[in-house]
Amino acid sequence: MFGMSFTEALIIVALALILLGPEKMADVARALGKGVREFNKVKDQLQNQFSQELYRLDQPGHMMKPAEQPQGPIAIAAEEEAKKRLGAEAIQLEAKKE
Repeated sequence: MFGMSFTEALIIVALALILLGPEKMADVARALGKGVREFNKVKDQLQNQFSQELYRLDQPGHMMKPAEQPQGPIAIAAEEEAKKRLGAEAIQLEAKKE
């Protein structure tokens, strides 16, 4: 368990019992058990969700749609600017070749 031998685990439990006392040790063990249960519950939910999504994506005919091209005046202006720059670069490359 966690790379510890039984003897090491027994020593840790004995030290905790001496330091905390029997009443506090029971509360700590109860809280630790509750935390481990909650962690396992969340872990199982996450695993199930991933499994369901992977199964859903593996189904035939369920392809993800490609991203749509942005529309609107800003997108159009950006596209025109990019075309201008690419055109200017192409002209510069042609001039260098000559």
